[in-house]
Amino acid sequence: MRTGGEGIVDIRGFSFQPLEKPFSVVSLVPSWTETLFYFGLSREEIAGRTDYCIHPRGRVEGVETVGGPRDPNLERIFELDPDLIIADREENRKEDVEEMDGHWPASRVFVTGPRSVDEALGDVARLGRLFHARGRARRLIESVRASMARIRGEGRGTVAYVVWQDPWIVAGGETYIGDIIRILGYENVADRPPISGPGRERRGGYPAVTIEDLARLRPDAVFLSTEPFPFRRRHADLLRSLLGGVDAEYAGKVNIRIVDGEYFSWYGSRMIAAFRYFSRHRASL
Repeated sequence: MRTGGEGIVDIRGFSFQPLEKPFSVVSLVPSWTETLFYFGLSREEIAGRTDYCIHPRGRVEGVETVGGPRDPNLERIFELDPDLIIADREENRKEDVEEMDGHWPASRVFVTGPRSVDEALGDVARLGRLFHARGRARRLIESVRASMARIRGEGRGTVAYVVWQDPWIVAGGETYIGDIIRILGYENVADRPPISGPGRERRGGYPAVTIEDLARLRPDAVFLSTEPFPFRRRHADLLRSLLGGVDAEYAGKVNIRIVDGEYFSWYGSRMIAAFRYFSRHRASL
């Protein structure tokens, strides 16, 4: 039913067939959990979600949680015995996916891993086929592409997009976030030396940086994401203070701002709201 023959291929090259109703699915990816509701799946069809699957509010709360993306309760997932599990190479651990693979004769884990908007839209199309929601998937894709055409640009300066503190970690250009930054017209300093140099620690496209790195690269703007680290105004003040200890002149003029991490990092149906937001607020980003 899921592997072999012509089918819908995930990032690992595994082939799946559209699910036969009635079915049940466990989503270990917040972006895709929200998208399943957009596709029209019911709470009965969505058998499990992670603690971080918080959208759509008012509907997702009725779905059982099965742990976090990086520490799922595999025993509970096995008990639920879903027809399909959705995982992601960035959100979930390889060893958990492999353990789930080994539990059933054929893989039930469909793995995504978009590193660009185009790849994310490709996953939307594939998941739409799996869940008999081709029409909704097509409308989502058309909406995003129309909005994206209005905001594509260049020459907006340089930016560092920070996702974590202690250590400070930034999004590289080969990530979904990096592609969003490119579409908005920014140059990502994470792709410059010394951040991109040999020996620099990189966590799946997210290099660790120092305050000295940032002061040396002097991005015009530093975006502090509200997730996965919950950056707030006090963190922006702290970063400016730390930069001031290295380069007071730069620290006094750099634009440090808090940005909504869901708009920059969630794909699937969240992309509709994100690109509408980018279109409305492009001048102030």
